[in-house]
Amino acid sequence: LPLICVVVVLLGALGMLTRTQEENLKAMAHAQLGRNPNAALLEIGRLLEGKIVMTNVYPTTASFFTREAAFGGCEMASFGSDGSVDPSKCHAAFIKGYGRGVSAEPTHAVLFRGLFTGFTLCLEDCLEKLEVRLDQHHDKVFETKLFAIYALREN
Repeated sequence: LPLICVVVVLLGALGMLTRTQEENLKAMAHAQLGRNPNAALLEIGRLLEGKIVMTNVYPTTASFFTREAAFGGCEMASFGSDGSVDPSKCHAAFIKGYGRGVSAEPTHAVLFRGLFTGFTLCLEDCLEKLEVRLDQHHDKVFETKLFAIYALREN
């Protein structure tokens, strides 16, 4: 009798483990075979390849797709209330020689709303205000739920 109880308990545990693994396997298959939720990031490269950009997140996030230099951590101070743009007020510029006689003029801004915003100090209300400011003074050329691309008007 004790041996039968042990076998029943082990079979029950094995059944529960099987159900759990089946659910996990279905979720994993859906995640791997489903539509890529970040596929829209490729639009950055398609629209901005070779262009110098400003972004509110880490500069390599945008420059990976543009294959060009980028200014990062560009927040409210970088985009004036009058529509002016000052990339020197961004937190990071990975541009060889920048600040030592080399100048780089950004043509576009990539505003991330999520995913990479852990690299920015401007979140929630600040991010909303930044988007309103960009909408007021610059031309939105592409938009997804994740990010928006703006053509910067000349100062």
